[in-house]
Amino acid sequence: MELIKYCLCGISKMDRSIFYDKKEILNKSNGYFIYIIFIIIFSPIFLSLDFSNGFKFDAWVGNLYFRPSIPISLILLCLISILYLKQLLKNKKLLILFGLIGLYTLLNLYNGTTRAVIVGFGMFIPVISFYIFKNLLNTLKNVYKVMYLALFSVIIIKFIFDIYHLYISLKPAIVPTISSILDSFIEYKFNTQHYVFRSIMIYNYLDYFPFIYYLAVILSINNIKNKIMESYSLFLLIISILAVAATGSRLFSYGIVLIPILYIFYKTTKFKLETYFYLFMLISISVSLAIGLVDFNFNDSSLATRNILAYKYFNDLSFLNVILPFMSQHRMETVGSFHNELLEIFSFFGLTIIYYYYLIMKIYSGVNEEYKLISYFLMFIIIVGALIQINISNPYVGIMLGMILAVLTLESKNERIVNAKI
Repeated sequence: MELIKYCLCGISKMDRSIFYDKKEILNKSNGYFIYIIFIIIFSPIFLSLDFSNGFKFDAWVGNLYFRPSIPISLILLCLISILYLKQLLKNKKLLILFGLIGLYTLLNLYNGTTRAVIVGFGMFIPVISFYIFKNLLNTLKNVYKVMYLALFSVIIIKFIFDIYHLYISLKPAIVPTISSILDSFIEYKFNTQHYVFRSIMIYNYLDYFPFIYYLAVILSINNIKNKIMESYSLFLLIISILAVAATGSRLFSYGIVLIPILYIFYKTTKFKLETYFYLFMLISISVSLAIGLVDFNFNDSSLATRNILAYKYFNDLSFLNVILPFMSQHRMETVGSFHNELLEIFSFFGLTIIYYYYLIMKIYSGVNEEYKLISYFLMFIIIVGALIQINISNPYVGIMLGMILAVLTLESKNERIVNAKI
């Protein structure tokens, strides 16, 4: 019961040093405030933009409305951005990016390709999220532990309510037993598409939502490695591994499976983070070119779709399309996504992609020494994962990514309360 109370209330009586030490580095009110912000960012709650029947939070692949849904974290980021608008306008890197994306967006609109607005806006999200949270959190201490506490709470609360939903889903005629509940739970692979209430559906349950489990796994591994919140980290690690399989996300499931191999490669090579970034980019670019130049006739329908979209785009590519890639006939005819983030961004914004990923690389490589492993795992899943889905410019993932990297950049070893026991 103490664990559940800790998850629901956010601040355990077992250890209040997460929020402040003897010198009150992080006072109680700031602790609650930041904790609530992190909870909102991590919570998979999506508001439908179709307001014909009021506010709706139950859209997902099995119940789609006329308009898409947005995560509530995006609303929060927009509100915080207003408070830090002056700082954002003074950021030259952001202004250059805004100018490049803005110019290409206008050219795309003139050409009739309106999807560029969505993609361009999505590109801004992780960068703005990073700078916003870097400004918001720069005077606070021990933010990493507050962030991890919020992530722990969101996942465990979902886990607890998933048990409840699976329990009540049993037929009334059957007297529930521990065995029947366990069988039902295993059948649904320790997860459901609901979040807390059955009226709240996870809009991106099958693709982007599982990122939260991958994140929980790599943060928990880092905590256990550094002997921080070990018991809680081990518990969350197990729950996240069990839960991610139910989502059907091959990207994040396989990403978790590959963590031991990636870790061995990291410890063996000991490159700088910039080197790993360029290596992962080289892999993604090489594979993108390969599937764009050769029709592999994949048997898997998902991979075949991505192959065909890339192949048709490159088949129609010309020198003019390198400068103005949106002029490609295939780009103009394709209403939806290319399902390849590198190709998606390039097809709308051309060589702007070079400057954009240069900024992203700087953000990844700017984390503190003790968090480099986390940054390494994140850049792998986001950059290599760009081959099969839109990751960094997806609002739910992008906001979390920018916020997490901001925390890892601000936190230093001297500021943490080492080996806090929860």
